[in-house]
Amino acid sequence: MPSTLHAFWDVFHLLSQQQVAIYYDPYMYPIAKWGMLEARLKGVPIRPFAHQQAAELKKGCRGSRTPVVFTDGWCPRCGKAAPLQQYLKVVRSRNGLLVVDDTQSLGVLGKHPTKANPYGYGGGGILKYLGLESPHILLVSSLAKAFGVPLTILSGSTRTIKQLKETSRCRVHNSPPSMAHLAAAMQALKLNSRQGQKLRQALWKRVRTFRNGLELGKWHLKGGVFPFQSLHPPSNTAAKQVYGQLRKKGIRCLLLAPHLGTKNEVAFILNSRQPLEELVQTTRIVNELIRSPHLIQFSTS
Repeated sequence: MPSTLHAFWDVFHLLSQQQVAIYYDPYMYPIAKWGMLEARLKGVPIRPFAHQQAAELKKGCRGSRTPVVFTDGWCPRCGKAAPLQQYLKVVRSRNGLLVVDDTQSLGVLGKHPTKANPYGYGGGGILKYLGLESPHILLVSSLAKAFGVPLTILSGSTRTIKQLKETSRCRVHNSPPSMAHLAAAMQALKLNSRQGQKLRQALWKRVRTFRNGLELGKWHLKGGVFPFQSLHPPSNTAAKQVYGQLRKKGIRCLLLAPHLGTKNEVAFILNSRQPLEELVQTTRIVNELIRSPHLIQFSTS
């Protein structure tokens, strides 16, 4: 499909023709929630459950309709995978479906992760990383992150993919991915096959350098092994001050809205080709800023 919006639009169109109830993580990628609007208009019950809380999902799944659960596979803000094993148990017990947006981890995470090699091998995504396989799972995976190609793949059981092909409106009424996008995707997959493991090792080296170089004090760092790293400040004012000073010094970062009721965060996105000396310099500047006596560390904002 040309995009995740096209993919989710067809997924929800299919689901709206069935006796299902939709349960979704409210913090999942917004485009999936846009697609839910059609299902809601056609009378499909749609209910949120607490972020990455399998127990609440299990408790909330009720009624005669077949449960369909929507979630991101990996939450960059939390720095961890969703509890997909537990979600799968809930839907499998009632012959339901687990729909996972795997855009974040595809190309980064893979099978058999270890402490020395936390991304695992192959870059096959969250299911490989967690060792999961089931006909009750449908993956929606954009190649736009790790592979750099604006193209989306739907992966699932033969039966589910057949149903999507037969009911798809986007395949009928929208233009397909261009030959240029398809060629770029094939080239990205070839590059992953030849050099992917080397690039992931380089990426982990940069994440490790960044994390080890920070002297946090009252601040906290989230992100785990993932290349999306976020600084959690003691106050919103402190986050805005550090963000503003970093931008003035030419360091491109993000000021994020609160997540799960926390404060604003200052986030950094790392990649495998960033010069190590730039990361070392960045951590030095961050350390100087968060230790500054002029920084407002506490605020009621």
